[in-house]
Amino acid sequence: MGFQEEQAPYKKVAIEFATYLVNREYKKAFNMLSLDQQKKYTAILLEKNMNEMTDYFEDNKNIWVETESMDEYGATSDKRIYVSIAEDCNLEAITVDICYEDEKACIGNIEWGRP
Repeated sequence: MGFQEEQAPYKKVAIEFATYLVNREYKKAFNMLSLDQQKKYTAILLEKNMNEMTDYFEDNKNIWVETESMDEYGATSDKRIYVSIAEDCNLEAITVDICYEDEKACIGNIEWGRP
């Protein structure tokens, strides 16, 4: 099984999280965070980070997300997912690490912005 196939279950979690951010559903995004990350972030802080990252976007209602392989960026784990957040000619991204707590996949770390 290759990197992309192994990454598939984690991509779904990463896309769901990014989609919540894009749709301004910050409480839902917050609920996807690990307990450790919930100590670091609040729903309001997620909103602040997202707004700061995309404040130059022209049409915040026409944003989409997609994942990419982290091979290009030196990933050593299939649980590290790069998610593009784009609108027209503007592009940003988050990189998330997926972890498990009580057998539930959650966001164990967030890096804001493109590498």
